[in-house]
Amino acid sequence: MSTLGSLDEALFHSINNGLGQTWLDAPMMFISNKYTWLVVGVLILLLALLNRRRRLLPLCLLLGSTIGLTDVVTYQVVKPLVARERPCKRPLPELRMVPIWCGGDYGMPSNHAANGMALTVILALNAPAAAAWVALVLTVLTGFSRVYLGVHFPGDVLAGFGFGAMIGCAWQYLFWRVWPALGSLKMRVIEAKSKFSR
Repeated sequence: MSTLGSLDEALFHSINNGLGQTWLDAPMMFISNKYTWLVVGVLILLLALLNRRRRLLPLCLLLGSTIGLTDVVTYQVVKPLVARERPCKRPLPELRMVPIWCGGDYGMPSNHAANGMALTVILALNAPAAAAWVALVLTVLTGFSRVYLGVHFPGDVLAGFGFGAMIGCAWQYLFWRVWPALGSLKMRVIEAKSKFSR
């Protein structure tokens, strides 16, 4: 385990310090900013509402609930259990801290990586292949940016990818079994209302 930790730390330094360039700092912070992805999510939701396609609206609900579930479980349950400090919380030599903030105490697994991979899995299983590939590229870039900015070890990001993929697969399975039941319940409510209104 100590060998893996040493390799993780060495890889962290090669990305965080070795690849650090002033001109890359702003793009990496932009990619890593959660509000960037919030805007993307809102645009997708607006597209769904404007098109009113039967499959697109539940897909947006699936995507939103997947990210919400992944984010809460990762931050509230898994991180405190693993309790691995972020690199920016340790006295590491040659740490290149790009943003002025560090985040919470614990870093494994990375929420950004978990959320992104869960989203990628859902798109891969429900959307055109191009959407899934775009999401995968953005997720990998986001994971890289977290290491570059000094707020996560590479192991935190890889753990986030794995955990996000598991959550995405599990929630995909459950959601599409609950959704038809909700549709059936809605029809029963409508039928009951029509009977009482006669």
